[in-house]
Amino acid sequence: MSGSKRLVLIDQAAVSGTGFLTTVVLVRSLGLGVFGSFALIELGALFALSLQQSLLGQPLLTFAPKQPDAQRPSYFAAALRLELWFTLVLAVLVAGTYGVYLDHWDAPATLGTWIPVTLTIVSRQLFAYLRAECFATGRVRRALCLDLLAHPTALVVLTVIWLRGDLTLARTFWVLGGAASIACLAALPGVAGRGVKPQSLRETGAKHWGFARWLAGMSVAQFFASNSFLVAAAALLGAPAAGAIKAAQRVMGVLHLGFLAMENVVPVSAARLLAAEGMTRFRSYLTRILTLGFLATALISTGIAIFARFVLDLVYEGVVDDRMVLGLRAMAVLYIASFTITVLQIGFRTLETTRVVFAAYMANTLVAVVSAQPVVERFGYAGAVWGMAALQGLLVVVLMF
Repeated sequence: MSGSKRLVLIDQAAVSGTGFLTTVVLVRSLGLGVFGSFALIELGALFALSLQQSLLGQPLLTFAPKQPDAQRPSYFAAALRLELWFTLVLAVLVAGTYGVYLDHWDAPATLGTWIPVTLTIVSRQLFAYLRAECFATGRVRRALCLDLLAHPTALVVLTVIWLRGDLTLARTFWVLGGAASIACLAALPGVAGRGVKPQSLRETGAKHWGFARWLAGMSVAQFFASNSFLVAAAALLGAPAAGAIKAAQRVMGVLHLGFLAMENVVPVSAARLLAAEGMTRFRSYLTRILTLGFLATALISTGIAIFARFVLDLVYEGVVDDRMVLGLRAMAVLYIASFTITVLQIGFRTLETTRVVFAAYMANTLVAVVSAQPVVERFGYAGAVWGMAALQGLLVVVLMF
């Protein structure tokens, strides 16, 4: 394994491990009810992040390696300016929509969260761009340093506040948003394209949009497909049900190490192979990644499913119930399908045939939106978690055939 790939794995281990430990702190300190509210708010952050990655992050990782050396600095300069405009628009939209949401959400735990939630969502997506830029320019060590500044720092502060008995939902978002903002400030001075005359923003934006318009639509579709059952569970069964689902999902976060590493390394390598050696070498590379990764994911998921209660008791001692055990087993199945989807998406993106993925997600979303409420009403919590797993399986079938 090369030094850069080793650093990527270390980086993803730090990010995934910190995310997992943060969930442990929040579940144990806030309880499943308030943690469920946190999970619902976090959906907004995930939605903004998925749009940013579709419109800016993924095009950057795809187009940057293909740029001639002489044009690469001006391309990065244009991409950076597009990201800053996106950040400004997002800040206005989040502040307005979340403010309206709070006016209609009768939950005492959300008091005082308007500013920190807005800060968290906006700063996290900006940080995601700056991090992607590090991988696009081959500065993996820089990405690792920035991640260590953003994620473990927040975990340490949250843990200290928890041990003092003062952790609330508002303080949680202040810490998360503050840490991401500090990491952004640390990253900006050395960002690629800073101080360079950019390419035409109109041309760069049009190129990104031509590539990403289907990805953006797919992100919206994916958001509703992935979260319809979670929202239905929260609406029909209460916030603790949503908290139990998200807590179970986070335990499976150990697999995010491979998933996230792939998203940062495989697209760049696949694009280079396609450009330099052609379709046959490209297909061979992705097939090898899919086969080895699928076997590893299935092995880990099966072990977690078999020993679900033991794993949960070890992690969330004192708050584990039968719902969480069932949820973890369903998530184990879901993550096997998710790995396959991740590799297939990388292939379609590299070939710039994202319309296929968009159509598949639209069909999957239609099934999710139509079925989520009646399935949860009929089968309760079991319907929510197994419905989520079934949707991922359906998407695999559609993408492959």
